[in-house]
Amino acid sequence: MNLSLNLNPGANCGCQGPFGAGGAMSGNFSQARAMMQMMQMMLQLMSQMMGGSPMGGGNFGGFGGSPLGCGGPMGNPGMGNFLGGGSGFPTGGGGSPSLGGGSPGFGGVNNSSPVNPGTPGAQGSGQAAVDLARKYIGRDSIGLKGDMPHFTAAGGVTNNCVDFVSSALESQGLVKGHHINVKAFEKELQKQGYRQIPASQAQPGDVWINHSRGHTELVASPGARTLIGSNGSARQKVSEHSNSPSSGVIYARR
Repeated sequence: MNLSLNLNPGANCGCQGPFGAGGAMSGNFSQARAMMQMMQMMLQLMSQMMGGSPMGGGNFGGFGGSPLGCGGPMGNPGMGNFLGGGSGFPTGGGGSPSLGGGSPGFGGVNNSSPVNPGTPGAQGSGQAAVDLARKYIGRDSIGLKGDMPHFTAAGGVTNNCVDFVSSALESQGLVKGHHINVKAFEKELQKQGYRQIPASQAQPGDVWINHSRGHTELVASPGARTLIGSNGSARQKVSEHSNSPSSGVIYARR
């Protein structure tokens, strides 16, 4: 098939190629540029659809780097900047080795770090501490060692009330350290931001201590109507029972 253009054979881009001097399709500079611009518009449209130019982000470099440029059908360097940031073939930053500058799946590589979903905070809820304590209702407290987190059974069969309350709260990050003495436990609660509140304001997970500072339990229901802890004198068991609001003091951290 014989193709020809009505071009001035004396005008060329100064080199050999499909549109260079002496070529079968030699023509004037302005028509070659118009064809190049049309190609660029098409490539820009492809770039918008794909997230990047399928042949790199070098805009083909004008003459000498365009598909119509001197030196051959694909020009020189032919596919944009070889080392340009975010563009180029084969090693353009932000692009894959095959088709630089595109979006993932179309020549680009996803260089962003994976989203860290993050980890839950160390502090749980008072209700969660109570729910944990309820798992052991009816059991001898001494038998919880090795089963209930942090529990040590330091008081043997008769004196594990602080050990039990401390373990339930510690498991939810609501207290720091482990405690086995009521008076020392109360002082540590105060250091860690716990304050005495009226029984009417009590919520599950708050700490109840009797007036003589000889026994402690967890508040199990709003208003401290019920308590849960290691109870009994001869052999302590975990139990939940009703409570009188005036039976002791209540500590909470709000």
